[in-house]
Amino acid sequence: MKNMKRRIRAITASIIGLAEVAFAQGASPAAARGFRIELSDQTRAESYWTSDRLVYAKPMPLSSVDPATAAFNQTEPPSKSANVQLAPEVLPGTLPTIAAGGQDLSRSARSGGDASQPTIKMSDHAQATAANFTYEFPFNNYQVPNVNMYPYSAIGKLFFVVPPGASIDPGDYVCSGSVFYDSHTVLTARRCMYDYPTGTSYSNFVFYPAYDGGPNPAYNGGWTVRALWTWVSNAASMDYDIGFLQLNDAAGYGCNGSSGTPPIWSYTGSLGVRFFGNASQYATIQENVLGYPQSSPFSGDKMYQNAAIVAAINPLGTSNIVELGNPQTDGTGGGPWIVGFNPQGAPHATNNTINATNLITGLNSFKWTSPSQPLAINSPAFLAYNLWDLYTGYNKLPCP
Repeated sequence: MKNMKRRIRAITASIIGLAEVAFAQGASPAAARGFRIELSDQTRAESYWTSDRLVYAKPMPLSSVDPATAAFNQTEPPSKSANVQLAPEVLPGTLPTIAAGGQDLSRSARSGGDASQPTIKMSDHAQATAANFTYEFPFNNYQVPNVNMYPYSAIGKLFFVVPPGASIDPGDYVCSGSVFYDSHTVLTARRCMYDYPTGTSYSNFVFYPAYDGGPNPAYNGGWTVRALWTWVSNAASMDYDIGFLQLNDAAGYGCNGSSGTPPIWSYTGSLGVRFFGNASQYATIQENVLGYPQSSPFSGDKMYQNAAIVAAINPLGTSNIVELGNPQTDGTGGGPWIVGFNPQGAPHATNNTINATNLITGLNSFKWTSPSQPLAINSPAFLAYNLWDLYTGYNKLPCP
């Protein structure tokens, strides 16, 4: 494992933001970095994840944050700076082109839960706004009845190994993630790929889309990872808890179809993304949050969906953080927050102020410890400086 850690080498280090954007004036700028994984290690990762290791992998804990001691980004919203690159408002997702088990991809489907599945529910919130809420926030959490349907197919479990020397115990771990916008990219939390306090990169990454009690053969099972890209310095605050992974094609090598076999989005589809000008624009947003919670009372083998409105913006002294009601537990970290949720990708969802469908606007990042809020999860607000600039740097990675 130590040899693998040495073989994961940095391929570039890029200054992504500007000092006056990400931190107080005079401080160093936030920086992102890429890590390429050797082909031999990619191949080894696929064989590493036996059925037993998949079952016994520990859920990566959601970050536990005490507002009294946490590092906060307390600068003005980045949208006020003339130096920040402007992000597009919407980057659309893509429907799958390879049917899962003969599924009719053109058929529309109805959103909603299955009454026979385990459900945790609080008060209705369809007409509420973030300003109306105090903890406990409303939510409706239930097991997804059919993962073999877009956009559920674009969400999965990310397995990896934490080596000795990180700030958490070494071993086999699992998070959640989603296929992000393009043909070969998975979005997850930084914590699920890189240990910021020690600068330690993880290894043996394999992503299993639409995991359903085990690898899902309808989506080519597990997908190995070619490279990582995330914030690595001067980015301690939780609004930087974002990372991207570049996946191989179905053959286990190549990128974006260069191997002659399809990339992941051909099987799963990809989710779009919505970038905001500032965090206040989350005030009327209804989210559907997807992930694989594993700590009690969940088991980690099934996908869960949590419907909730954004209930707090910049809570407890933070900047560019949003919070909603969500009882999901460790293992769901990195799972997407989706606006305009609409299974099977009908042209325009109608349950939101945004006239678009299946767009990621956040991810499961952390919970507060003081005050304790176990029935809520926070996300970075998706803005130009922390997500769009990170993705711009990530796109410099060669593919293939």
